[in-house]
Amino acid sequence: MCFLIVWFRRMNRSDKPFIQRLRSSVYSIIRSLPWVKRRVKADLERARREIEEEVHQCDQKRDFYKFLPEHPLNPEDILSEARQYAAMGERRYMEHYDPRSRTQDMTLCAKIYDLFSHSDPHRSDAFPGARKMEAEILRMALSMFHGGVEACGVVAGGGTEATLLACL
Repeated sequence: MCFLIVWFRRMNRSDKPFIQRLRSSVYSIIRSLPWVKRRVKADLERARREIEEEVHQCDQKRDFYKFLPEHPLNPEDILSEARQYAAMGERRYMEHYDPRSRTQDMTLCAKIYDLFSHSDPHRSDAFPGARKMEAEILRMALSMFHGGVEACGVVAGGGTEATLLACL
């Protein structure tokens, strides 16, 4: 009896509506039943296996590097590993390209990357060419969106940086 009184008092102190609290309590009690726990655990394990299969469908070996090697690797070994990684996935994003223009585009990108891979756009005093290229990219993008003279922007490397900058 004491348990019910304490439980009822705790239910009344919550900010949630009584019906929602009651549903939540019943749900928790049902989830704590042994056969329900086993079923939920089995479903979660099945979902985990399905996700793992889907994520690693192109990597059947599933052999991952976990530590830096003790000795330096040969550049040929590194390139061989990189080629294996590149062959794992399908390149559907490039299907609409003409193969000749794709080769030209990739060659051009490789040359430009070779020129600027060492630069740090955040240090415009040391790499003014990268700063100028960023400014030109921004102006072209702003022109496409009819940005006026006062319009501005920033180039992000992607990922979290781009997401946070978009929120500003």
